[in-house]
Amino acid sequence: MDYIGEHTLVGQLGHLFISISFVASLFASFGFLMANKQTSSNNYWANIAAKLFFLHLATVLFFVSIMFYMLIKHYYEYDYVWKHSNNEMSMRYVFVCFWGGQQGSFMLWIFWHAILSGILYIRVKNSQPLVFMTIMLVQAFLLSMLLGIYIGKIKIGMSPFALQRDTIEGLGSLWSKIPDYLQLDSRFQNGQGLNPLLQNYWMTIHPPTLFLGFALTLIPFAYAIAALIKKEYNAWIKPALPWAFAAVGVLGIGILMGGMWAYESLSFGGFWAWDPVENASLVPWLTLVGGAHAMLANKNNGKSVYTTILLILITFILVLYSSFLTRSGVLGDTSVHSFTGDGLILQLLFMLLFFTWLVVHSLLIKKHRKIIFTIICFAILVALSLIPDVSKELFKDKDFILTIRGLITLLFFFFCILFMVTDYIECFPKAKNEEALWSREFWMFIGTLVLLLSSIQIIITTSVPVINLLFETKIARVAQEERNWYYNNWQLPFAIIVTLLIAVTQFFKYKDTSVKQFIKNIAYPFLLSLIISIVLVYFIGFTSKAFDVKLSILLFASVFAITANTTYWVKFLKGKLNFAGSSVAHAGFALIMLGTLISQSKQEVISVNKDGFVLNGLGKEFSNTGDIQLFKNDTVKMGNYFVSFNRKFKEDNFLKYEIEYFDKLPRTYSAGDIVKYKSLIYRCKQNHTATQNFLQDISNWEILINPGRTQYFTAKNWDCEKPGKKLFNLYPFIQLSSTNNNVPEPGTKHFWNFDIFTHVRFADLSPEDKDIMEPYSVSAKIGDTLRTAGFNMIYRGITKPTDSIIQKYGIDTAQSLSAQIHLSAYHWADMTFDYEIPLSPLYVLSNDKVFSIPDSTSELGLSFKIKKIEPKKDTVLLSGKLIERDVTEISLGVESKSFIVLKAIKFPYINVLWIGCVIMTLGTLMAVFYRIKLLKRQ
Repeated sequence: MDYIGEHTLVGQLGHLFISISFVASLFASFGFLMANKQTSSNNYWANIAAKLFFLHLATVLFFVSIMFYMLIKHYYEYDYVWKHSNNEMSMRYVFVCFWGGQQGSFMLWIFWHAILSGILYIRVKNSQPLVFMTIMLVQAFLLSMLLGIYIGKIKIGMSPFALQRDTIEGLGSLWSKIPDYLQLDSRFQNGQGLNPLLQNYWMTIHPPTLFLGFALTLIPFAYAIAALIKKEYNAWIKPALPWAFAAVGVLGIGILMGGMWAYESLSFGGFWAWDPVENASLVPWLTLVGGAHAMLANKNNGKSVYTTILLILITFILVLYSSFLTRSGVLGDTSVHSFTGDGLILQLLFMLLFFTWLVVHSLLIKKHRKIIFTIICFAILVALSLIPDVSKELFKDKDFILTIRGLITLLFFFFCILFMVTDYIECFPKAKNEEALWSREFWMFIGTLVLLLSSIQIIITTSVPVINLLFETKIARVAQEERNWYYNNWQLPFAIIVTLLIAVTQFFKYKDTSVKQFIKNIAYPFLLSLIISIVLVYFIGFTSKAFDVKLSILLFASVFAITANTTYWVKFLKGKLNFAGSSVAHAGFALIMLGTLISQSKQEVISVNKDGFVLNGLGKEFSNTGDIQLFKNDTVKMGNYFVSFNRKFKEDNFLKYEIEYFDKLPRTYSAGDIVKYKSLIYRCKQNHTATQNFLQDISNWEILINPGRTQYFTAKNWDCEKPGKKLFNLYPFIQLSSTNNNVPEPGTKHFWNFDIFTHVRFADLSPEDKDIMEPYSVSAKIGDTLRTAGFNMIYRGITKPTDSIIQKYGIDTAQSLSAQIHLSAYHWADMTFDYEIPLSPLYVLSNDKVFSIPDSTSELGLSFKIKKIEPKKDTVLLSGKLIERDVTEISLGVESKSFIVLKAIKFPYINVLWIGCVIMTLGTLMAVFYRIKLLKRQ
């Protein structure tokens, strides 16, 4: 059947190129393996492998280009295009559309592998066939994720070129029978568009940088595999070292970009939230840093070969595990970053297990162990695949099935460790002499070990959802509000040790060092750092007693690392830039630690609700100590400022809220002024300027007895300060989406010594800038006292309407049921409930239709409308007897003066962190360029 308006050719070409690329990479991998066995005079397999390699590169570029073409042309008949783009999207977000989904991120990863392997091939030609064998094998696995084909009932991959009419999630077989379905259904005229969370400029640079970092880890991995196969355990270090440090730099930049994105665009309340996906990218970076430094040490002394190889191999396995965590769907409930599973969980798991097998198999030296290990792995794989079928006959308990699967998975890792340890002890060549205690390589090894322990703690905690899935356990995840404290508490000792090591290690020489000379070299930076640290601790101070000592030590370690690396560069390297890369990078890392320490430990939540509104009436997630309620056009004190919410306005799909900040001036009062102080009303007796304490000014005031309801409600709170000149505006906003969840994004004001970070926590999302906001809901049972946003309320009870009410509203008692709710509303400051405002909204059920007649109060600017009545009873103990009573629950729609709930955090000296990021990046790039230059000379 011909479908009118469909552009099937481009999709077919895209799918064809993916298939060709998959086959080419698979056979190229085999060709490079065979080429390794040939003599230099016979290059038959090398030529075939090279042709397949370049065919693979060409087809990757082709299907990537086709996907961009489809996105630009808005071919919404394709499922991926429809899900991730729309007509309103600017061109820069077309790039985000490309890698914003599961299949697109795989294409981006494959693309970077293709580019990097092409560069590598130009440099080394056919001299490293085993390296390209591994690269092509990885590419084949990644490309299989994009095939979207069925083998029997098993589906391999998710094609990015699938038509909606061919997908289960799309319109399916119904529209496959209608030739002009594209014209019949309006949804094909526009796409669903990106998740609002991804519509940010950071998404145009963060993911490609991060995936380039992931891709760079493949090159050292491939070199390490080749070295193990050829049993040339040291020769691979020199050519792989620049790639390893390039991976360290680029992956580190990608992670830091993620932190900047979180700080500027997400409402995490900071630049790092220990989000599971953040952790999944951080852990391979930690092991990679350790591995790269181990390579550096090995290059100079030829020792710690096994550790060096193992860390590089583990890094790539952790990259694959990171991919499994974020793509399988297991983190769907714990991270804002993760993809849904899309049915790839078993395929992702197989890829992870295969390369884990490859790593262990390559590390084994004895051939018989390789064979036995492979047989065991194959048996475990078969057992894992058969468990669901066998369980239908033998086991009825689903939990038990998952437990068995988990135990078999554990068995796999047990055999991996057993074979590796046994073979290493018996067969792997070892250095005759261990590193000396006073050598640089020894302390680099200690630093590597610390990084490894740090990564183990992070990955185990992050893997709790996987553990629960495998074993049907119920290990509680760390709650988001406790997450920062939990991880910081664990990681603080690791950070102290690593920071101290990057301060002192460079003062050691390779092989051995004079202790006296070492102490002499570090004495000056040590004493200088100690003085600076004492001054900083005194002036900064740490409020958390549990962390005082640890934080002070980390502060000293950070300052010491900065001064020591600066001293080493100036005094020992004579200021030469060629050799300065490591010192600059280490100083940058220390600045990151220092900036993180100060900004996190001394951050101040300034959005404290001092007007007495009880915000948790809006929901348990709100707090008077962390959120502030701003009524429209009111100006209230917040931290060192007065703030005002003036208006909201819509720009494209952004709903922005204008917050004005003012400085503070002393307030003067005139005779006759009326104020409210601690629920009492006072009148000013004489002109005066307020002091900091009302009780010190009490002689200037007289208390009013029974001031009356109107005067009570109109009186302003006493304050010793008033708004001064306007300082700046902030515009936190909500990204609106008709198909995805709305996303709040912060507004941040940057100063040289601190930042003001704000985001909207509660707001009316109607686009019109109205003085009265859309109703929000509160619930109560009879007798409840609600202390909520802007008012107190007591739910007195429920009765039938009186005859006069029935007549007033023309309620047909024969055809309807009605109820009258009795409420008492009070000003939030009226703790004695002296100034009651009775309210009686009506609830009417007529001809299966429900409507409510609201009641309002002008004094509070509130209107109450009944949304739901639910009869309930509870039992209480009264005079020794259990009495059942009516506690009918109501849900009220509250219409009030427009307001927002805002969270604002002050981050002191956070620019130290950002400066550290820049310096560490520059230092790493300097080190990479130096290594490349050195390699060319050699």
